[in-house]
Amino acid sequence: PAPVGVYMGAASSTPSPAPSTPPSNNITIISSLVGLREVDAAIASAEAALQKLRQRRGLLLQWRRRRRLPKQREGAEVGRAAQKPSCSFPPASTVRGEPGQADVRLRHPFCEAVRTPLPSGSLSELAAEGVSDVAVLPSLLVPCCAHSGTTFLWRCMQYAFHPERVCGSVADRAGCEGGRCGKQRRSGRVAVYAPLAADWSRSACGSRRYLLPGLAGNVQGHWDYRKEWFFYGGGGAAWPKGWEDYAGVELPLCYWEREYQRLLRVRPLADTLAHSRALCSSAQPSGEKPWWQRGPRGGGPCTHRACLPLDMRKIRFGPEFDGEYDRETSPRWQVQATKALPRLHPA
Repeated sequence: PAPVGVYMGAASSTPSPAPSTPPSNNITIISSLVGLREVDAAIASAEAALQKLRQRRGLLLQWRRRRRLPKQREGAEVGRAAQKPSCSFPPASTVRGEPGQADVRLRHPFCEAVRTPLPSGSLSELAAEGVSDVAVLPSLLVPCCAHSGTTFLWRCMQYAFHPERVCGSVADRAGCEGGRCGKQRRSGRVAVYAPLAADWSRSACGSRRYLLPGLAGNVQGHWDYRKEWFFYGGGGAAWPKGWEDYAGVELPLCYWEREYQRLLRVRPLADTLAHSRALCSSAQPSGEKPWWQRGPRGGGPCTHRACLPLDMRKIRFGPEFDGEYDRETSPRWQVQATKALPRLHPA
């Protein structure tokens, strides 16, 4: 007869204990680990495929925008002739800059920090003091809560109190010309906008007050309105830079025109980069007069405090402009003008 106990192929005349089996919970743990590895591998594979799709989408967008850019520039030329902007656009240039200049991080050292505060007060008071050109300081301070609807408030105020609306008027459709006309109202009349900086003067706009925020410059030399100009309690590194870093580079008032900003974005990249270099090239303050009252600056050449050096090996332009900068043959270093407050004549 067969042996009484058989265990792992070994025979015995005496009964052997029942073979031990792993607990069911161990089996569940092992199978769960195997399932997690499979899920993680599937996620990694999906993420890799998604990354490839995103890269392909970026290339397609870049190709499409490059095809559109010449048409936009052609339309911008027509718009320039029709709009007759208040000031000229940056002249044609190259990304190499001026001949004979070395490709270094900073061609000139930063200007000395200006400690003299900016003039503040009403325009009538400043005019009486003989100030000829003044930077308009931010007058709306929000010492409160983050993520509490301030972006909505900013966009609403920027739309409603922009000078092109505040300094505009209402007229019949027949009396509206060119791109100044808004939508027709129920009364049959239309809003007539004031799109040019020449329409924002005291003689043209009267005593009406409007919102004119500071501008922020990007790496491509384009400009747009900036919501927060300064964060109290943060930005401690800005204090040693002085007041020129706070006021920013000097720009004509036409840079606050919406149409001018739009047309500037379709200019060749070489032109806007060259203009940023020109805005950042300053002269050492002489110290004889407050810096906002000086004419031509005395002293040696220096770099404006509101400018930053750009390493073009690390900078990424927008898809429509990335192909215009050849990193193999173009200079490694450029400069970015970061911000600008509007400057007005008090009189």
